[in-house]
Amino acid sequence: MAHRDLHSGARLASLELLCLAGLLAGVAGCGARDPTRAAARVVESISGGLDTDVLRIATSWPRSEQEQLEQEFREQTSGPVPVRLVWVELSPGSRLDHLGTRALPVDVLLGGPLTEYVRLSRAGQLEPLDGQGAPNWLVTRRQQIALSDGFSQVREHAAFDDPRVDPPTMTWAAGQLRNGSWRAGYARLVLLFSHAFHRPGWQSGSATAAANRGEAAQTLRVAALPGSPGASELDPSVVPWNEGAAILRGSWHKSQARAFLRFLADHHGATPGRESPELDPEVSDLLADLLGATLVDAQEELLAAASAVARAGDPASAQAQAWLTEPPPWPPASVEKLQSRGGESALAMVQDLAGQIAPDPEPRFWLVQSWLRPARPIDQALLTELAQAAGGRLVREPRFRAWLRGEWTAWARQRYRRVARLVAGAGSATGATPPSSPRPRDRS
Repeated sequence: MAHRDLHSGARLASLELLCLAGLLAGVAGCGARDPTRAAARVVESISGGLDTDVLRIATSWPRSEQEQLEQEFREQTSGPVPVRLVWVELSPGSRLDHLGTRALPVDVLLGGPLTEYVRLSRAGQLEPLDGQGAPNWLVTRRQQIALSDGFSQVREHAAFDDPRVDPPTMTWAAGQLRNGSWRAGYARLVLLFSHAFHRPGWQSGSATAAANRGEAAQTLRVAALPGSPGASELDPSVVPWNEGAAILRGSWHKSQARAFLRFLADHHGATPGRESPELDPEVSDLLADLLGATLVDAQEELLAAASAVARAGDPASAQAQAWLTEPPPWPPASVEKLQSRGGESALAMVQDLAGQIAPDPEPRFWLVQSWLRPARPIDQALLTELAQAAGGRLVREPRFRAWLRGEWTAWARQRYRRVARLVAGAGSATGATPPSSPRPRDRS
């Protein structure tokens, strides 16, 4: 009997493959509008069974949570046709707006930072929610980012990841900047990264891996922490970490996708999302570029400068540390150098530079006008201005972004080297001339 069943199964599989080949050939031969979609439906039907519908969910959540959600979804929903959840596993740092190019498109996004959902909603890439208008996404999981060993303060030799590739690190760093003054928060981040045990790299989660090997005392961990949701207001080292969920525009299984989001709202406390200034994706991207340039790309120089400052005696140490933790200036240093020449030739060179990195007339005009205003340090207000300049077209210009990242990295490396030289040599004495800093200029 077993032998007969084996041959019966083989014949069924062969028949399915022949049907699939015939259908694919028919799709290609008939000039279907979307042959990939038609072929994918055939694959889904065969793999799931004729009595099963499929919902594809892209997520970075661990396998155990996927299985738990799937079991709860089956128990809480019912219908004539069962829904089979197909999980598309993402790495923690994956960009959610890059999923639309897959051969088998994703229906639902689950997890990831809320800034990514704001980005997708603004771009019109999300389906409307039931009874809701924009921004068309849910807040589905509320956790907190805290230090792995439970201490309320960050000690030296903590391990951090690159904020450009690790969303929790980026969210935690942004939370430090919102705690008190932006300037003081930036100084804290410089000092923390200057004593980092683990060098941040271009791989999300590498700091946690180092900690798991026993190579670091503290890392940032995402967890559902005990205590009130407002604990982060009392402890600056604890930052809220909220994740989203949404239906991608063009989903093949909209009714099933909406049923899944209703399940999240009814049984897991998911609530409609809401845009806020701290969730602006363009500002967040600029901040990630700034922190990556000054704390990661220039880390070799930062570590050397911090070591020299630590060896210097007071009051030189406090003075040098103040220089070390200054944020970059605006306009950037190279623009300041051009303007210092004065006269019409300097203005012509500034305009020529603006034309090279921002060819579009409106962003270029905004850029030149901004450079002609009095110099000031980078802060949250300036990053917001840059993000909104010329209707957002300036920050979406690749040439400008590449130039700005290079400027910030070059400035940071030069600043850290000068600090190290000042405290190591005769210039470390009290009253030493600080590295060049933004100076107000009279533009009248």
